[in-house]
Amino acid sequence: MKNKTLPVAVFVAILGCVLAVSANVTTSKLKNLYDTEQYKRLTAEQELQKAQGYIAQLHADLKASKDKLGSIESILTEGKSMTKDMSSQIEQLQQERDTLKVKVDELIKAQAAQPAASGN
Repeated sequence: MKNKTLPVAVFVAILGCVLAVSANVTTSKLKNLYDTEQYKRLTAEQELQKAQGYIAQLHADLKASKDKLGSIESILTEGKSMTKDMSSQIEQLQQERDTLKVKVDELIKAQAAQPAASGN
């Protein structure tokens, strides 16, 4: 009986060693997969943070551009208003000039008629 148990014990010991080595290899593979997945996740999170920062910067740039556009539009509106005012002033001055021309022409005619009348 002694002879039969020794080979069985050796077989069980070898089987245990093989199972231990196999479990160690499997565990090592799983740890490598876990580490790789964790690295990918951390990298993706960093890229996401960079993208969010870039998006925030783009939003800030867009807001600044909208503000500039608003100020440009107000300046343009103010310029148009000034142009209308100046156009109406020009029209008024042209009318006054035309009126003064007519008066000057009448005065010149009246003055030209006076010496002719006093000469008769």
